[in-house]
Amino acid sequence: MSRGSSTGGGGGHWKESPKKNAMNELQDKLMTVRLREAQAQAELREVKLKALQLESQVRLNAKCTHCQSLIEGIHQHIVYKQILFF
Repeated sequence: MSRGSSTGGGGGHWKESPKKNAMNELQDKLMTVRLREAQAQAELREVKLKALQLESQVRLNAKCTHCQSLIEGIHQHIVYKQILFF
């Protein structure tokens, strides 16, 4: 009998060929690799988004620091002017 049928007469259980088994194993491995790739891409997107958020926060903090410096400079100028006039 071809295709590796089980011994013992009619109505036997068909076994898959070694080539078919090897192909199934390779397909399983491929699907595992594809799943890991998709997970890695999702993690990369999350990291990139977090980096963008942090960069925006740094820029905002730098602007706030600059504005605060300007405010302090104006305040010192006003206080100095008040001292001169009083």
